Amino acid sequence: MGNGNQQYGPQKMHFSYSKFEEMAKAFLQYGYPKDKVVLSYATTTSKGYLKDQPKTPIKGVRNNFLNENFIPNGEVDFAEQDGYTYYFCGPLQAYKRARFCTSNNMKGIFYWDMGNDVPVEHPYNMAKWVSYGLNANVDPIVTSVTPHYPTGIKKSDSDPVQLMVSSDGMMKVSGGKTVKQLFIYSIDGMKVAGTPSDSLSIKDLRKNNYIVKIVFEGGQTESIKWMKCD
Repeated sequence: MGNGNQQYGPQKMHFSYSKFEEMAKAFLQYGYPKDKVVLSYATTTSKGYLKDQPKTPIKGVRNNFLNENFIPNGEVDFAEQDGYTYYFCGPLQAYKRARFCTSNNMKGIFYWDMGNDVPVEHPYNMAKWVSYGLNANVDPIVTSVTPHYPTGIKKSDSDPVQLMVSSDGMMKVSGGKTVKQLFIYSIDGMKVAGTPSDSLSIKDLRKNNYIVKIVFEGGQTESIKWMKCD
């Protein structure tokens, strides 16, 4: 790769999707063949900015950037920590970058580094979102299974939460905890359905990726990425 042809942070401008696409198209216009171009996304943030000036070292997104209050943004994600503003490429933008690679027949996409991503069971694990982008609707990482209980063994609060969809288009949450509320959000963060119970109809939702937010009795929450396929 020639000098001046690498897009790299930690300046905040490099964490926007529009800048990513601009730089990718510049590579192609410069004459690089598509099957030689490998694009990327980062699991680290920009430096921390104070009054628009970079002041602190970079951090990993695992450092509480993808918490329960986080809503993915397709252009650029940012968060405040200790009075500083950090910019980063969130899961939705990582997904869009992967889709850009596949739709433009690029060689591939890579990331740095695994140690700064959130765990694979986390709903915003970036490696999984990129996998969705590359494979359309395939999640190769198994994070939970549906338990089968022998006679005499009861469910407990530690049982994994499962989203069950019936043939009549009803989604129901199963697991040991008591569900108080259930919400469904589009990938860009808009609420599209909700109910004060553990089940709701998803018949009117179109085929797409969604985030299901579950509120348990006691106030705990859990978010799960879910795809409606039919």
